[in-house]
Amino acid sequence: MSVAPRVSVVMPVFNGERFIADAIESVLAQDYADFELIIVDDGSTDATPDILWRYAARDARVVLVRCVENGGIPRALNLGIAHARGIYIARQDADDLSMPGRFRKQVTVLDADPDATLVAMNYEIIDERSQRVGAIRTAEPPEVVAYLLHFSNAIGGHSQVMYRADRVRAAGGYDEAFPYSQDYELWTRLIGRGRIVMLPEVGMRYRLHPGRVSVTHASEQSTLSRAVTARILAQALARELTDEEALAIHGVWRHDPRSDRAALAHRVTREVYRRFREQCRSRMHRLRARLVVATRFATTGVKAASRGRFLAAAHHLGYSLLWHPLGIVRTAGLLVRRLRGLQGT
Repeated sequence: MSVAPRVSVVMPVFNGERFIADAIESVLAQDYADFELIIVDDGSTDATPDILWRYAARDARVVLVRCVENGGIPRALNLGIAHARGIYIARQDADDLSMPGRFRKQVTVLDADPDATLVAMNYEIIDERSQRVGAIRTAEPPEVVAYLLHFSNAIGGHSQVMYRADRVRAAGGYDEAFPYSQDYELWTRLIGRGRIVMLPEVGMRYRLHPGRVSVTHASEQSTLSRAVTARILAQALARELTDEEALAIHGVWRHDPRSDRAALAHRVTREVYRRFREQCRSRMHRLRARLVVATRFATTGVKAASRGRFLAAAHHLGYSLLWHPLGIVRTAGLLVRRLRGLQGT
């Protein structure tokens, strides 16, 4: 057997003939070459298998794992991890594009910081034609990320991460009971197993299209995400959350202004923050966490106002001010940048 590569890239795919070639090319073009690309074909019935065989015949780094029938993303991911020989695993979806230099930057962090378990990067959003339509900037200090994961998937996407294989295996891998939001579910189990580092550079181009799972199964994904949040909050608070509390948190952190549970969301968020404050030594990081919370409340308030729910808007904006006076200012800046981005597309 050949010497094991340092990085194993795991890419599950099901009927991905439209974008799989571009995704593979973005991986093979990386300037960091010590990797294997494990592609798990999860029972594709289109031209995907033919495309994969052509790449495997051309580049020895491409390793194909074929499933007879479709078993879902988490099972395919666990199968890919089982075949992985690298000490680091990079995730890559079959419709996304890795930016040049992505692997090198993430490996540099993991090599330099033994306590780092996962390294994520910011990403930009592209459409079916690979045209940029927006960007996601989520980079926060590791302590803040661990706090924010109690409320939502603070890492953002899944395709822009690299993590230590042994620690993810020790955590049990992906939970196959979560066909959606399996990334968020895993991240919550990695808290306490090392630092989650987020780099400010853009490392991934996330393709938004009608066939994407986050689009076709948005409702199921939202339900499972809420279940993950309720579970980790129950662990942090040493008590079960009520249904109303879970809905309140979900409403603010998913910017859903349909119901006004701002006061309840504020109480639960503050309860977790008190525990975070006791453990976080950095005043700057504590203020950063408060600013992110304030921005969430402010954004939900703005959405409520845009739908004519002015009382709900007032409540959310009021709590935003309690968390951090700059939350509303930051939200306004984000909205302006988003509008400018839309005008430029």
